[in-house]
Amino acid sequence: MISVLYVDDEQGLLELAKFFLEDAGEFRVETATSAREVLDAPSALSYDVIVSDYQMPEMDGIAFLKIVRERFGNVPFILFTGRGREEVVMDALNNGADFYLQKGGEPTAQFAELSNKIRYAVARRQAETELQRKNEELNASYEQIAANEEELRQQLDELTEKQEALKQSEEKFRAFTENIPDLTSIVDMTGVYTYVSPSIQRITGWQAGALLGKPFASIDSIFGLLPEDKEILLASGRLAMQRPGDAVPVPPFRVRDATGEMRFIEGTMTYLPDVKEIQGILFHGREITDRIRAEEALRKKNEELNASFEQITAADEEMRSQYEELAYSEKQIRESELKFRSLFEKTHDALVLFTDEGSLECNQKVLDLFGYASREEFLGLKPVDVAPPFQPDGQDSGAAITARLSKLSERGTDHFEWVNRRKDGSTFLADVLLSGFELDGKRVYVSSVRDITERRQIDDQLQLLKISVDRSSDEVFWMDFNGSIIYVNDAACRITGYSRDELLTMKLSGLDPDFSQAVWDASVADLRKRKTQFITTRHRCKNGTIIDVEIVAVYVTKDNR
Repeated sequence: MISVLYVDDEQGLLELAKFFLEDAGEFRVETATSAREVLDAPSALSYDVIVSDYQMPEMDGIAFLKIVRERFGNVPFILFTGRGREEVVMDALNNGADFYLQKGGEPTAQFAELSNKIRYAVARRQAETELQRKNEELNASYEQIAANEEELRQQLDELTEKQEALKQSEEKFRAFTENIPDLTSIVDMTGVYTYVSPSIQRITGWQAGALLGKPFASIDSIFGLLPEDKEILLASGRLAMQRPGDAVPVPPFRVRDATGEMRFIEGTMTYLPDVKEIQGILFHGREITDRIRAEEALRKKNEELNASFEQITAADEEMRSQYEELAYSEKQIRESELKFRSLFEKTHDALVLFTDEGSLECNQKVLDLFGYASREEFLGLKPVDVAPPFQPDGQDSGAAITARLSKLSERGTDHFEWVNRRKDGSTFLADVLLSGFELDGKRVYVSSVRDITERRQIDDQLQLLKISVDRSSDEVFWMDFNGSIIYVNDAACRITGYSRDELLTMKLSGLDPDFSQAVWDASVADLRKRKTQFITTRHRCKNGTIIDVEIVAVYVTKDNR
């Protein structure tokens, strides 16, 4: 159990902190209302961590911190205060405070954050103590290291070779991850961006440094997010935190690029608390501005018949120093290589790294999508080996691939639809993002593949539905529950004698000579329950003629309306 001394001149806050911190049984909290009271008692050395307010009578938190460091050494010290001035923060940190935490906000969240800071400060101090102990052991064993100079030299050579191999692997996965066309980012457990792929500059014009080290909550000030778009990201992040390991879809949201233009992005968020190289939320997204604009154009052209689809370490001191440096470098390279490999495998889309001679690397999603049982079976295949001989437009697949790769250096990236062939011979339509880069003197390509067969089938079905409605010989009206007409087909204009523009400004009451608000309200209430109604009524045509009509009324929802 971690022992905590909390010093604050607000008795109520001391009681509240003691309640929240001791609630889970992890902390034992003792309190004091002044720093002088603590310094006059010898028991201060016995605490695992000290939490102190800044502004207190007799002695403030900074003066208290200085005396604690002078008398008690490196006992963890957290400044927990309502004063938010930058100079206070810098003074605290410069005098050896482990953390600075500002009071305010919802108590549960505030003390949860304080609990995390206490755990981290104690763990870090324990690690430093352990490191010091190990350094002492290392100094004590130096004679043994010197006696084993030749063996250590051999280990150094082996470590150098291993480091070079790890470095090459890290460089490959770094080059791969940082050259994929889609946007990849990591937000750590404290809500701060720790990685942003360079593709953000291609998409938004902003460099990755605009986000690195910034809190996720401030993304709206960088990209000019509208409130509803920020809520999409926050809601998706909360849902991902509730479902660790799952790729939670992020609906399309808007960001403002460096020129002020709005860009649309969709993707997935995956909470990976147990993946050491990430330990946070991995976001993989794809710019869908062109798709959104195309859908918007289709929506305007076909009126309300449209849909949005959520479319990514020597014998002497020098040798020992070299050994330690190489060991540390190896660890960094290994962690970096593991990070980029994790990003590569956790990316939502199927990713392939290939050259003109064939594929070099792929993630598991490629094997799943193309129906291959192992990487050995897939690696070495060329793009033409996983495509039918001809594309639907008659193009020879091999010639089309060669043409796209030869023109890729002109455009940087290529975005197109492509029919692929699985191992069993079946085909599927894919949305493909292609980019190229230089690696070890070779031209290497990255292909991001997403199966859109089902989406295309839905688009085709919607188009067929529109054609059917437009050509129907029966009147077709779409109305809201107020009776306002929002769509009519050609038959409705022909039968009633009104033009389309005239009908779109009317309500159903303008056509029904027997209209009664009470009857209308009852019919709407019944339709909400039954979903379908059969009604016999009359219409008054534009020329005054009254005609008898039979109506099939169907309840439809769209965009939660």
